[in-house]
Amino acid sequence: MAVSCTASININIDGLPLFNNGTAQVWPILFNIHEKPDLPPMIAGIFHGHSKPKKVEQFLDAFVEEILPIIKNGLVINNQILSVTIRAVICDAPARAFVKGVVNFNSINGCLKCHTVGEYSKELRTIIFPQTNAICRTDSDFRNTPNDKHRQYYKIQQGKEIVKVPIQTPFLKLPLDMIQDFVVSDSLHLLHLGVTKKLLHFGTVTSNIHNLTHVVEDVEKKGSLPSISTYPFENHLYQIKNMVRSGR
Repeated sequence: MAVSCTASININIDGLPLFNNGTAQVWPILFNIHEKPDLPPMIAGIFHGHSKPKKVEQFLDAFVEEILPIIKNGLVINNQILSVTIRAVICDAPARAFVKGVVNFNSINGCLKCHTVGEYSKELRTIIFPQTNAICRTDSDFRNTPNDKHRQYYKIQQGKEIVKVPIQTPFLKLPLDMIQDFVVSDSLHLLHLGVTKKLLHFGTVTSNIHNLTHVVEDVEKKGSLPSISTYPFENHLYQIKNMVRSGR
């Protein structure tokens, strides 16, 4: 059977507190179909606990193992093959760092797109990123240099020594560009909540301001800002929360 059509999906991951009081929370894995923007996001899986998932491997393994054969072989629907590809992973900054297994966005090596090195500002008590012409990160660098300072580590006891082991996110098993396919140009968190608030208080190049230098790159690779926005996913998270009636 020949491939009849293609569905390129956007993946969203975020944490959602269930109640105003207490620590109960869920971490849904949502997706939508780029070719069908009128369709609402759908749920691929949900983690529930009283903190965020401890290890990204435990959180993503089942999802990756399920979607990998679909990407390789497609889906047969009514005797026609639907080809499925991952277009982009769209998250806020803390979730991006978690699912990629990298340091937080406000760390000195926290930029997902380039090798800029931040500086600590005593005045602002935060990391700033004044450099705008740093070398770009690449997928091959990310996959082949796990000891990069950009990566996160597990500390494992081996005998009398504690050894640092780089986190290997399950996303590495998928045909993803680990740099280009993780967009930073989310209009909700970067532009409307991130940059706008910062401009009202500072003129300083914080992480959000620095990420503006990567917006053009994301748009050239993925398309218009509305097509890589978390707005539809945030709306769906709100609907999920409203479905939870009580602590039971």
